[in-house]
Amino acid sequence: DGESITVVGQEVNADGDLEIEFSDGTTVTVPKGDDGVDGESVTITGTSTDDDGNTVIEFSDGTVVTVAKGDQGEPGQDGLTPQVGENGNWWIGETDTGVPATGPTGPAGDSITIENSTTDDEGNIVIEFSDGNVVVIPAGRDGANGQDGESITVVGQEVNADGDLEIEFSDGTTVTVPKGDDGVDGESVTITGTSTDDDGNTVIEFSDGTVVTVAKGDQGEPGQNGKSAYELWIDAGNDGDINDFLESLKGADGQDGNDGADGQPGVDGKSAYELWIEAGNDGDVNDFLESLIGQRGEDGKS
Repeated sequence: DGESITVVGQEVNADGDLEIEFSDGTTVTVPKGDDGVDGESVTITGTSTDDDGNTVIEFSDGTVVTVAKGDQGEPGQDGLTPQVGENGNWWIGETDTGVPATGPTGPAGDSITIENSTTDDEGNIVIEFSDGNVVVIPAGRDGANGQDGESITVVGQEVNADGDLEIEFSDGTTVTVPKGDDGVDGESVTITGTSTDDDGNTVIEFSDGTVVTVAKGDQGEPGQNGKSAYELWIDAGNDGDINDFLESLKGADGQDGNDGADGQPGVDGKSAYELWIEAGNDGDVNDFLESLIGQRGEDGKS
């Protein structure tokens, strides 16, 4: 039977056009749209196979392209299933191929790591991996004013059944980082920390030292003024004026506390004469006593 043609790769070239590579080796170039307000590069949003076996490609601008499947070939002869013989070689039917079923141990494989991350002209985050793969995280479009925008953060990460690292963001999007080939002491790339920079962007740090910055969302319009505590008290079913509300805030009298422990004896106080000397005066105690006598007042009138 002929095989359906599938999409095996896509990338935006230096001119901003979308290049699509198919499983039969052919490519199609979709020109980028003209520059405008909130313009977006056209990307593939989904691929499927229709009832006739054709490949249906859906683009982000709503267009759909159908790639016809290949013609059906003539039936082939029945093949023989290779089996592993007692000597450890592959056998086809009664014939020993002489090829060992188990190959020699290969060199240690390297885990896939992030080589670089950049932001393209459209604001998309481009992450380049050590195996040559590239993941593009699209930038969000400017929408209508709403609630205060929130920075995109990493809310979860886990290694799936295939060993790939799945990263989940607070806006519901996910990114899958393929695992590396099996090897000696190979390590998967994990997230070691997240933080928010001075501009409100989310900074993601990976275990291989790479750092990815995810731009924060746009700030929305200010929210409505909140209600006062008295208004919330009325909304809760209470009745009364502001004085009744304030009275309701008072709690019941608490129990008397235990008597405190006796304090330590105080330091002996200074005499009035000593304080007089410290104030800058000079003389003996008689001089001090003399200073306490006021001047004679004027004679009173009868």
